[in-house]
Amino acid sequence: MKERYTIDASVWVAALLPTDTHHQSSRDVLVHLMAQNAPIICPTLILPEVAAAVARNTDRDDLAIQGSESVRDFPGMTLRPLEHDLAMKAARLAAIHRLVDQMRRSSRGVCGNIVEGFAKRRYEKVFKNALNDSLGESEETKLWLDFALDCDYMQDEEHKRLTVGYGQVSAMLWTLMTKWETFG
Repeated sequence: MKERYTIDASVWVAALLPTDTHHQSSRDVLVHLMAQNAPIICPTLILPEVAAAVARNTDRDDLAIQGSESVRDFPGMTLRPLEHDLAMKAARLAAIHRLVDQMRRSSRGVCGNIVEGFAKRRYEKVFKNALNDSLGESEETKLWLDFALDCDYMQDEEHKRLTVGYGQVSAMLWTLMTKWETFG
């Protein structure tokens, strides 16, 4: 029995976009699989995934449609329907990981900008700018917390505790930005 393959949407997208960093290596993989007439099994969900990614990266609907059609018509390709419950679980998982990634970056940005600003505190504008960036990251983190609550990714109590905490951080940053000379 021949080995069967499942190719992630990112590989198809990279192969379709000449400007993608992984364009050549992705094309090489697909050419190799085509030469071997390897059986490829992918969920039907891959078609809109590829189309959406190509459209986002090129701003061209025609290329997005051509891209998903080339995936559909690829030699050895078998598309399998994905049952609704499984597709929804996959979508939620992807959304959670993306949301977690955004939240992680913004929450780290709060601390990182404070440290960077403090290191440059002898330059008032640079220091205040770093504190302002920290304030922005703190407020962004509160936004992602709201999204997480609205998507039922967290409980009300945890949301309230974290939102209050970031509210306090934002208030402290505002005070530090406006009265930084008194914190000598």
